[in-house]
Amino acid sequence: MKTCRYLIVLLLLASIITFAIGGCSNSVQEAGSSGDSESPKPAETSPSQNAENESKVIPAGTGAATLPVFMYHYFYNPDLGETSKDANWMNIHDFEAQLKYLTDNRYYFPTWDEVIAFIYGEAGLPEKSVVLTSDDGDPSFYSMAAPLAEKYRAKLTGFIITGVAYDGLIDPYISDYITFESHSHDMHRAGSDGDGRILTATPEEIAADVQGGFDYLGKKDVYCYPFGDTNEAAEAALKANGVKLAFTTQSGPCAPNMDPLSLPRMRMSEGTSLASFIAMLGN
Repeated sequence: MKTCRYLIVLLLLASIITFAIGGCSNSVQEAGSSGDSESPKPAETSPSQNAENESKVIPAGTGAATLPVFMYHYFYNPDLGETSKDANWMNIHDFEAQLKYLTDNRYYFPTWDEVIAFIYGEAGLPEKSVVLTSDDGDPSFYSMAAPLAEKYRAKLTGFIITGVAYDGLIDPYISDYITFESHSHDMHRAGSDGDGRILTATPEEIAADVQGGFDYLGKKDVYCYPFGDTNEAAEAALKANGVKLAFTTQSGPCAPNMDPLSLPRMRMSEGTSLASFIAMLGN
């Protein structure tokens, strides 16, 4: 009988010890979990947060069939008593309405590298893609158009005459949205025949002009013909000197496998309505 009582006591003690050990082990595990030194994982960024900085190049032959490249020149603000001097002047409020439409409707503004790949048939672009350019580097480009492009996060390229641009002029404006390319270095004037100088310039003179733009901008992939004038000799000279795209003033959208050194644009003139602008987008 005594032996049975001893056995019962021993079993009870064993159970108590086992329970105590298990409780301590669980406490240690919980303490280790709460004091884990591993840093928490950062929250994943949603696609929309970085969407504006992401390339949207797609396989060649897909997406947009054409690419509208718009051509502006000068801007005026009627609120300041300014008026249009000719058809090349754009009411800044009309320009802002166009930018707002593009951003509200999620148009894509490709980089020039992406445009080059598109024109050469090496890559595609989303169907709703658009390029905005402004010729001559008028003061109104810097004071009115550039700030609005920044506001709406719309890429805008200023085609400037580098021979008359002073050192440091463009530096404060260069950004993710504002870029500059050559509208020639010293060709934006009449040549010997009264037309644009590039039409009668020698290959050596054109090479020097391309180099002048490169010296100022540090790049020469993209060129805008002064007055839109070009011929086979001018195109050959540009190609020989590393220019990949050159724009005329011929009207229409760009498309893959077009002559990359004789590309059209779509002129924006005083009084162009928003409805007309939307129609010119083509989608």
